[in-house]
Amino acid sequence: MKVQDLPAYKSAAKLAQSIFEISKQFPEEEFEIVTKPIRLSSRNVCVHLSQAMCRRKYVKYYQTTLVDADSANGQTRTWLELASTCQYIDEKTLAPMLERCTAVGTMIQHMMDHPERFK
Repeated sequence: MKVQDLPAYKSAAKLAQSIFEISKQFPEEEFEIVTKPIRLSSRNVCVHLSQAMCRRKYVKYYQTTLVDADSANGQTRTWLELASTCQYIDEKTLAPMLERCTAVGTMIQHMMDHPERFK
């Protein structure tokens, strides 16, 4: 099983790309403080999912790495909310992104709860 075939990975990668595109419009002076961290956290979800799949023979390591993926997903959600508070993302754009974060989190939790299905 390739990590790129996982629904969680596909959804997280799509979200990361959406964030990359919308963050191009953020103010230049916010690059280090908002733009860079939101891009990094969204991409880290995919990176941690990839690491978890490499560790799936060792259930505890696999699950721990999925916790890291879920944490990165939570960070992404927080950055999206903060960007919205600063009016860098409108509510119409924000809502589906937050829905995708929730869906990714649910999929990651499923992977943690059922490691035997991902061997």
